[in-house]
Amino acid sequence: MEINRALVLQKKVKIEVEIWLKNVEKFKNEVSGIETEINENARCVRGCSPNYYSRYKLGKLLASKTPYVSELQVKGAFPNGVFVDMLPDNGRILPTTKLTGRTTEKILHVIWECLVDVNLSKLGVHGMGGVGKTTIMMHINNLLNEAQIFECVIWVTVSKTFNLEKLQKDIAKAIDLDLSDDENVIKKSAILLEHLQRRKFILILDDLWYRFSLEEVGIPQPTRENGC
Repeated sequence: MEINRALVLQKKVKIEVEIWLKNVEKFKNEVSGIETEINENARCVRGCSPNYYSRYKLGKLLASKTPYVSELQVKGAFPNGVFVDMLPDNGRILPTTKLTGRTTEKILHVIWECLVDVNLSKLGVHGMGGVGKTTIMMHINNLLNEAQIFECVIWVTVSKTFNLEKLQKDIAKAIDLDLSDDENVIKKSAILLEHLQRRKFILILDDLWYRFSLEEVGIPQPTRENGC
């Protein structure tokens, strides 16, 4: 099977393909259940009076599933491929300049202590523009990748002009997830959520100016249980 060969070659099935496979399996189970009821109803002809109305309803229900088959076939095309490579690292090392000054090193140490504290799940680093917030967090990003505390270290630049759909795409790109332009914001949120829920991740949002809903984007709420 192609999927099994891909696993041997250090590739993984894309999340949208996994969702499609689940939908196919669900559809097969639904059709199988309807066919079983029809066969049982048909066997009643010899032993008892058949319920013609029930058989008619089951037949119509089975026929109503036909358009869904075509829909599954169309969605199962995957022109951009079925697999992505399994990257050996859990994130990307960012180019950084050397940190100078005791204050900067102290801030770096405080942030690190917060990140390894299981009782903390969100951290805000704020200050005037140009004081070195991004530089410090780039060092934090690299330290996290080296320490491998999290399965996935995600760095995304938000910018002052907040755009929900762009943020979704940037997060998806950072984790090698394809989000179709044909999907709406809600569907993209569901796909992102399902993908991120499987991993113990840390998400670093640089240049963030405005508050937004994690659920609306598709980011699972970080908790002590999921370790994110």
